[in-house]
Amino acid sequence: MRKKNAKIKKSGFTLIELLVVVLVIGILASVALPQYQKAVDQSRFTQLVTAATSLKQAEERLYLASGKYTNSINDLDIKFNTANLQIGLPTPEPTLNNPAIVWVKDTRMPGVAVYFGMEFSSNNFWNNRRMCYAYKTSPRGIKLCQNIAKKKTADMEDSGFYKYSFK
Repeated sequence: MRKKNAKIKKSGFTLIELLVVVLVIGILASVALPQYQKAVDQSRFTQLVTAATSLKQAEERLYLASGKYTNSINDLDIKFNTANLQIGLPTPEPTLNNPAIVWVKDTRMPGVAVYFGMEFSSNNFWNNRRMCYAYKTSPRGIKLCQNIAKKKTADMEDSGFYKYSFK
């Protein structure tokens, strides 16, 4: 039998206390996860810009040496890891309708690509212009390009893309 005045030791947590802890963790995770994803996207985008700039410079060096661009990365004097990258190189003899443009896309970032123009053309549109292409079906890509370009509206709109120029 128990004594009436005996003190009972409590150990453990109540169900309410556990629910409050889980709720707080859930709120913190819902705030932190989008910020983490944004930081990851921006760092991957920076890698794309660096890769596109390197490709552009290598293409320009080749053009100065041979008078032609190449559409083969093996002809360029650079080497980098292309495991997650898709690369587009210009045709050897660009025209006004098909200017010398390099583009790079990261397979881990669906909906975004970086384009970098190299060729002077009569309309000077691609004169060293960098563009962030966001697929219209990718809200994440659109938001990233808007943040990079520091503008809410696209410079151009294509059938499947929004195009944002940036510095």
